[in-house]
Amino acid sequence: MKVYCRRKDLYEGVQTVGRVVSGRSTLPILSHVLLQAAEGHLRLVATDFEVGMDIAIPATVDVEGAVTVPARIVGDILGSLPDSEVALSVDENNVVELQCLRSEYTIRGLPAQEFPKLPEVQGGRSVEIEQALLRQLINETSFAVSTDETRALLTGALTVLGDGFIKMVATDTHRLAVSSMPAPGLQVVAEADEAEAGVDSGVIIPARALRELARVLTAEAGEKLQIHITRNQVLFRMEGMSLVSRLIDGQFPNFERVIPKEYQKRLVMNTQELLAALRRASSILPRDSANRVVLRTTEEGLLDITAEAGEVGRAHEQIEVTREGEAVEIAFNVRYMMDMLSITEAESVVIELTGALNPGVVKPVSEEAEGRSYLYVLMPMAIQ
Repeated sequence: MKVYCRRKDLYEGVQTVGRVVSGRSTLPILSHVLLQAAEGHLRLVATDFEVGMDIAIPATVDVEGAVTVPARIVGDILGSLPDSEVALSVDENNVVELQCLRSEYTIRGLPAQEFPKLPEVQGGRSVEIEQALLRQLINETSFAVSTDETRALLTGALTVLGDGFIKMVATDTHRLAVSSMPAPGLQVVAEADEAEAGVDSGVIIPARALRELARVLTAEAGEKLQIHITRNQVLFRMEGMSLVSRLIDGQFPNFERVIPKEYQKRLVMNTQELLAALRRASSILPRDSANRVVLRTTEEGLLDITAEAGEVGRAHEQIEVTREGEAVEIAFNVRYMMDMLSITEAESVVIELTGALNPGVVKPVSEEAEGRSYLYVLMPMAIQ
């Protein structure tokens, strides 16, 4: 194999697929990236058997071929090289020679034949959607996914695709994020047995796969990608990139029953003022604390925000609030609140409450298109 490409393209490609590389596998090949040169491009592939990514970068190919190289080592080398053309060549012993201006490195690779093939996603259902819509859905929900590996069903986001709409749901039992929107750019381009594909009730996509996908999706309107779903796998494909992931098998919890259907009290606040006050108040809380923050309304139209940390001290903030209903006194996990406030673009948010021990609903206050909805349900904490 002998190929020439821009250092920047190769470095960004290795960095992108390198995030999929397994850091815990006992198989050395899974710490490698597959390089495959053919037909005017260099293909980079990485997998850990659960998530696989495949991207192509422009290249001048003198001799076609393939080899695998250690992702970390190659990434470190490319990251410190000057921004110029890189020449890659491979001998019959899978030794890679990398040259860039006056720099020259030799790296021992492994045979490309030993690298596991990414699964082929065939059948099922295929849809086309705008990248910006999917990116927004992922950003609005993925932070609420559970990190508890013993509850595998909650380590992914329920994703429902239909003609003209898309919905994503995530929960860790302490909070729930639900985002849905009309997707006029979403079209069914191929369809098989929906019952087999599990499309009717949605599929559970691992959060890790969604987060890696969100990194490469564009926020610009008009750019699309295809999603192919079968019973066990999902494939995301756009120009120059594809990502494949296993699906989490099982029935997602009935999230609708935990969403309050009505409220007795309602608070409306400026998003950035609330977020800034919570950030300041949280600074007094140790990392291993319960992250409790107490919200209390005053007769003067203000919201008192307090946080206490034993031997450290106490924080007190006040912001303006518009209140409907009786006075409010409730405690929430401040980190959970900041997670949602950090991703919403709405100028104001509303918190709907029924009681100090009942879940609260946080929503953005914005001019929303018909069919667009986003809500965040938070379980309260005991007030001490």
